[in-house]
Amino acid sequence: MAVADAKQRFVYVDVGASGKRGDGNVYHRCEFGKLLREGKLHVPPPCRVEGLTKKLPFYVAGDGAFERQQYLLNPFKGKFLGPPERVFNYRFSRGRRSVEDAFGILYQRYGIFKGPIEATRTTAHYATLACCALHNFHLNDIESIPPKRRLVDERWKCEDPEKEKEVYLRLKDDVATAEEEECEEMEECEEMRESLIDYFIENEIPWQWKKAFVKSLN
Repeated sequence: MAVADAKQRFVYVDVGASGKRGDGNVYHRCEFGKLLREGKLHVPPPCRVEGLTKKLPFYVAGDGAFERQQYLLNPFKGKFLGPPERVFNYRFSRGRRSVEDAFGILYQRYGIFKGPIEATRTTAHYATLACCALHNFHLNDIESIPPKRRLVDERWKCEDPEKEKEVYLRLKDDVATAEEEECEEMEECEEMRESLIDYFIENEIPWQWKKAFVKSLN
């Protein structure tokens, strides 16, 4: 199980769980899950977001296999969802795609994952961690990305280092200010999803309505 950032880099990896255990079970037992549930991951306080008047909390995006809780969100479940919920699920899944892509790149780059690993449990454990570390190292250099991948990967087409730095510095200032002020009451999971729905609708991308199979709400 792994957590990846928006640039498909692994920021946490847990190796060694039995293949019979589901994602939710692995998360519940791993160190990351324990620290997140206990509030010991030092998650920054809520910050303002361009396009929305209220502040939004930081969170980890998971799929339906993970239990929704503070700092961990998942999509709406069910076949008969309303237009706002469908838009949320589409935009939310776009954000989650980075971790799916990270696993895809890892699989394609290292042949060790294309079949059973013929090694001891300990060797397999460290070999997997080494591959994840090398994966992150390669992603720091565009020249290490296969040419075909560069053409279709939005990360390389749309990356704007100056914009990223600007956003980072703004968030850093917001976090410092929030920590100096009195601690704000954390939004509940459902309130967080409602806030994100507002953001996705007010700051739409042209194709989200078609992809979510709904008509524009404007």
